[in-house]
Amino acid sequence: MDQHPAQPDPGGLDIETLPSIDVPQSEWPGHSLLRRARINAVGDGIEWPDARYEQLPQLREISLIADDGILYARLARQFNFDRFVDAATDEYGPAQPPGHVPDRQRFYTRVTDNGFHVVGVFSAATIAGRRRYFQWLTGAWVEIGLSGFLYVRDDIDTHFSEVTGTQLDETQPGATTTSMTGEDVRTADTAQNQFVIEPTVEPSPTLPPRSMFEPVVEPPIEPLTAATFPNIAPPTPVNIADLLPPPAIPPQQVAPQPPVAAEPEPAAAPVAPAAAEREPAAVPAAPVAPVAAEPEPVAAPVAPRSAPSDPTVISVLKETAAIQRSIAMALATVAHRSDIDLIGAPMIDHVARVAETFDATADYVRHCVAWLHDVLERSDVTEQDLLEAGIQPEIVDIVSLLTRRDGADRGAWLSAIAANPDARAVKISAVNDNAAPWRLRRLDAATRSALESARAEALNLLNRP
Repeated sequence: MDQHPAQPDPGGLDIETLPSIDVPQSEWPGHSLLRRARINAVGDGIEWPDARYEQLPQLREISLIADDGILYARLARQFNFDRFVDAATDEYGPAQPPGHVPDRQRFYTRVTDNGFHVVGVFSAATIAGRRRYFQWLTGAWVEIGLSGFLYVRDDIDTHFSEVTGTQLDETQPGATTTSMTGEDVRTADTAQNQFVIEPTVEPSPTLPPRSMFEPVVEPPIEPLTAATFPNIAPPTPVNIADLLPPPAIPPQQVAPQPPVAAEPEPAAAPVAPAAAEREPAAVPAAPVAPVAAEPEPVAAPVAPRSAPSDPTVISVLKETAAIQRSIAMALATVAHRSDIDLIGAPMIDHVARVAETFDATADYVRHCVAWLHDVLERSDVTEQDLLEAGIQPEIVDIVSLLTRRDGADRGAWLSAIAANPDARAVKISAVNDNAAPWRLRRLDAATRSALESARAEALNLLNRP
């Protein structure tokens, strides 16, 4: 982007039709992206030993080709170089390596690990041939520089997600149309000073210098006399006996009185009830026909696991649940860091909402399964990876059951899930969240109808006895 952030694609270029670029191996050391690459042991591909998980999908699209004995790395599309800059990138250098058009402006949100709380909005744009980085603060873009951008992007306690301008306008109106290159270049200091005024501090009096060996002469202390407090009258002299407490009076000895027997109350004579007020004679009740049970609703409730009562078992359960939950959350956050759902929201938000429907301690198996229920299907993580990370085999088995394999029949897959109470509980929660009304309202009519039909079919199979 050259001038204004409201123009997302510089020069009207179609990003999907940009020509591929071949970079010879001799130029890799000076390339901001390819300097991280190396040829694998077989010599038929490129390895990225320092790449983060969210960078791998784009890096897989770089192919290795050979022409006249020279190896080239072919970049077949325009990359999001904001994902690959690091401390070794020249902050005042060009936006991208030679041969690439200036990258478009991109918008990012920084959210907490559970995906529920946005803690920052950021943007990157190419201005005058240089990539610059900004944060949305107090209604304006504040330039934070490359180091500030790297600090928030690589924070391990949050995750960084790219959003479109339309999505950003829903939460931060005006962010996509506010200029970043005004006459007053705002920084974090200038933005803060606009709303916070430094308090006025009176200067302290200047004391003449004094030698540490000079004796200190203190003013004499005048004795206190009646004249020092003219408004306070001296106390009136009294006898010391008047200040003593009065003598204690011994209690009088009272002879105990014998208890007086209480007179019994006269018994009330029984009164025969009137004929109209008499209760009818007991009649044996006729047998009542059993009421037919109502059919099970579409989204049948799922009973939680029984909780133990032994204090020792509860203590061990809490410790185990905390460890398993921490591992599951970390694996899910990494696996879904770049995943986006149908409405354009981070996939980790859906996963966190499903997990929160189960108690993290008393029902920790289902809670951890919910965190991991999409990991095997949407990432390169395997069952063995989960076991090696410390996830219990019971949880891994349920996650594997929830994973639909290529070519598997949907009906048979859902029937197998319905036979496992834990897998069934997590699947019902995930289906209901995917088809929640607030999500369906953001989809077109065809997609909304397809999701509603899929939900009805899934719940029908999951609720069969």
